[in-house]
Amino acid sequence: ILHLAFRVERVMVVDRSAFWPQPRIDSAIIKLTKVDAGISQVDDIEALVVFVRGIFQKRRKKLSTILAGQISKDSLISIGIDPDARPETLAPKEFLRLYLSSI
Repeated sequence: ILHLAFRVERVMVVDRSAFWPQPRIDSAIIKLTKVDAGISQVDDIEALVVFVRGIFQKRRKKLSTILAGQISKDSLISIGIDPDARPETLAPKEFLRLYLSSI
């Protein structure tokens, strides 16, 4: 969902030795730049978050199975989404299209 509101860029990596106690991983400083398109199309962001979480609770199932009763296979195809795709394969903009077609 973050990628629908911002362009995310890694500015630099911060070595784990910069922290005390030292974590097991390196960190990064990121830059968030607001984008005009995307999440601005959504009136109820909380509903979008609930929608996406609901889909990811069944991440190993096909979208057509997860969304049965909400969005038909033909509707998925008409918005350019493969009904046999799984949630983890979708780009953020595809989640936005899914959400907007479900309301």
